[in-house]
Amino acid sequence: MPVSLAIVEHFHKINGYFELGLRQEGNQWVGCCPLHGGDNDTAFRIYETGTFFCFTKRCVEQKNHLLALVRLLLNKKNNYTYGYQETVEWLRSNIFENDTVFPDIPKPIRTAFVPYEPKVLFENAADWARFASPIPSAWYIAKGFTEKTVKRFHIGECHDNTHRFYNRVIVPHFNGQGQVIGMTGRTMYPQCRACGLYHAADAMCPTKHSGKGVYAKWLHSPGFRTSQCLYADWQLTTGKVLYLVESVGNVLRLRECGLHNAVAQYGSSLSTGQVYRLKELIRQYNIPQVIIVPDNDGAGISGAKKSAAKIAEFTAARVVVPPVNDVAAMKCDAVRRWLQTRV
Repeated sequence: MPVSLAIVEHFHKINGYFELGLRQEGNQWVGCCPLHGGDNDTAFRIYETGTFFCFTKRCVEQKNHLLALVRLLLNKKNNYTYGYQETVEWLRSNIFENDTVFPDIPKPIRTAFVPYEPKVLFENAADWARFASPIPSAWYIAKGFTEKTVKRFHIGECHDNTHRFYNRVIVPHFNGQGQVIGMTGRTMYPQCRACGLYHAADAMCPTKHSGKGVYAKWLHSPGFRTSQCLYADWQLTTGKVLYLVESVGNVLRLRECGLHNAVAQYGSSLSTGQVYRLKELIRQYNIPQVIIVPDNDGAGISGAKKSAAKIAEFTAARVVVPPVNDVAAMKCDAVRRWLQTRV
């Protein structure tokens, strides 16, 4: 039996050993990504074909071999770099029968922090506006953000029912030349209690063959690696502090409060590629301190501590936890009073 399929067959043991907390849905295992962390419990999938993929941060470039996942988990757990043969031997000793033969040892994994050339989706904000109309998004304004702020970040909506981003608030990611190199969409559908996905209330729940990714809460444009990007980095300026937050809404709220140097990491912790990008930005704008503002939950606080440790070698970093679950839910007066005593 190929090693990838043997891992699938015995994955309940691996799930327990590494305390991954993944759940079985049909022939797949689903949950939060064990590589970068986070609290999106539909972001990570293990397939019956012996491959895995992270839809949130794209921790690998494409669906990849499960042996690579086990190797990365062992590296993380034991603070030691395992080779592929060592990983196979560990599986034989701890998970499988010792005499199991595996003919399909894969080539080394290509990790997502390898620099890549992002595809330009729109040449400028005007081209984007023709696609993302109406701008500003009424959905974001209804959430308590000002029309001026939502418009400043060019956040619109997709009402084209033939497009995979249909009925989503769509947020562009610009590069330094004003081009849109990626977009992320937040569904405007409610979460279905039956299947846990997001779709119209009168629609049938998706089947395992209907492409569940398009029914997720967040959806990224194909090829857009959020694991290499920090949202709103194109609007940074020289300053004393850079605020690192989890989501687009957090950036918008801090901007409304007059805190302009804020970027989001598209999740609860920094990936290796994002650490590299943050280091570049700190040097470029001569920013001496990073304040990490996570969501006030277990995943957010844990991820913030990991992020602080990752960047401690090149900048001063502090974790400041808001008094509510999400800083985007706070009014500006409350944000200012809270930060005055901590920054």
